[in-house]
Amino acid sequence: MILDAQSVKNTDTAEEKGYDAGKKVSGIKRHIAVDTQGLPHAIAVTTADVTDREGALMACRFHKTALSEVNNVMTDGGYTGQPFAEAVQDILGATVEVVKRSALHTFEVIPKRWVVERSFAWLEKCRRLWKNSNENSIPAYNLLIWLFSPYYYEDRKQVLRKHYEALKADADKEDVILFMDAVHPTQATRLSRSWIRKGYNKPILTTGSRTRVNIIGCIQLGHLSETLVKDYDKVNAEAIQDFLQRILNQYKDKKTIHLILDGAGYHKAAEVIKKANELKINLHFLPPYSPNLNPIERLWKVMNETIRNNITFPDAKTFRKNINYFFYKILPEIGNTLDVRINDCFQRI
Repeated sequence: MILDAQSVKNTDTAEEKGYDAGKKVSGIKRHIAVDTQGLPHAIAVTTADVTDREGALMACRFHKTALSEVNNVMTDGGYTGQPFAEAVQDILGATVEVVKRSALHTFEVIPKRWVVERSFAWLEKCRRLWKNSNENSIPAYNLLIWLFSPYYYEDRKQVLRKHYEALKADADKEDVILFMDAVHPTQATRLSRSWIRKGYNKPILTTGSRTRVNIIGCIQLGHLSETLVKDYDKVNAEAIQDFLQRILNQYKDKKTIHLILDGAGYHKAAEVIKKANELKINLHFLPPYSPNLNPIERLWKVMNETIRNNITFPDAKTFRKNINYFFYKILPEIGNTLDVRINDCFQRI
């Protein structure tokens, strides 16, 4: 078993907090114990001022039954000390092995220590865990338990693929499978990588304008030149209902419409579900925090690469004109060439 802790900053809505002087972080601390695959078997959440040793012992006591077969506990230098080793021996009957970075005189991967760091990296994929916004440690603890539940142990890509493959297998020529999402490009200059001649600086004008366009779109893979998009003043339940009607109008010759989308609040609103049922549009919701499972996200990326990256728009009118030019002029022309990038090969963007 491998033990480690992660200090996380609080937002202003969080009430319980402590200060981790070593990491210079004011917030909470997550303590996890993982196996060699990186799957956690013990979790504890404390304020950041609680030491790594105290938090680790707390996690071991909470999950003593789950750790009953552990024989060896691997830690970093923050868990040194005979009292900690004796406490682990009393609770789990296991020995403690401390791997110190200072003992390595040359660069070398610390044996098995990277596994727990990868587990923390998994948490960073979830937007709600970048910072702690919970009032106390209880919901923060429950959120970790939920995210590390058996459902999340199975690769979410495989979960969707099984459902998606079954959907494609059951669909006939009179059915259509669509992917839907909303995007909110802003007029502010979007800086990105670019080629610059060595030894030269390339100045790029920027603007802080917050003017933005709210666009809802849906795509049918293999028919990207027929992408349906519509801009709205706001993206809310009312706008989604209107867009569902537009989808039905465009695909009225199809017997069944399957629409795959994320779990945004306006997608799951009661009136939207009701409207979809009335229009006989089958909604299929993606797992939480999985934009990489929606191919239309790659279309937004193509849009940014084509008309936004490193480009400064002098005014809002020009900005809106360029956005519309991409969707109504450029995309219909290049849509058939994008199948290599925008397809159902679900991968990280």
